[in-house]
Amino acid sequence: MVSFRLAPETLLQLDTIALGWGTTRTGLVERLVGQAPPTPQLAPSSAELDALRVALAASQQGRQRLTAELTALTERELAYQAEITDLRDRLALAQQGGNSWARGVLHLAEDAGPEDVIRAFRDLSKRYHPDLNRDDAEAGRYFRDIVMAREMLQGLVGEDRP
Repeated sequence: MVSFRLAPETLLQLDTIALGWGTTRTGLVERLVGQAPPTPQLAPSSAELDALRVALAASQQGRQRLTAELTALTERELAYQAEITDLRDRLALAQQGGNSWARGVLHLAEDAGPEDVIRAFRDLSKRYHPDLNRDDAEAGRYFRDIVMAREMLQGLVGEDRP
């Protein structure tokens, strides 16, 4: 609160004006101060305004960057969820079909032996390996099926391997 001293004749004038407006001297001063334009000493400098503008722009850019990162993470999470769902579906299909599914994936006859399983796995894995088919997502899925089929036929599912 600002305090200042007024001359007695000024106080009388303020009292007269306040009576005409139906208020007190303090109410009149508060009303006049409230309607007064800001003084140059209280107004922010142009440097302060520029700093506020820069901070606002940086905040908006940061928000946009965070939104882009969140969108990318969400898309990646959705892709992982779709892949997990696909793998669960394939596993359920393999478990339902059992050895006949595995033999079908490896293109083996019913009377094929362990050497035939190894040979078919090697041939198909060379053909559908993800490192050799980087642009073909279906080849990667089929390769996972090949590995699962081999493990099922060799009895390796659920066992610890060296």
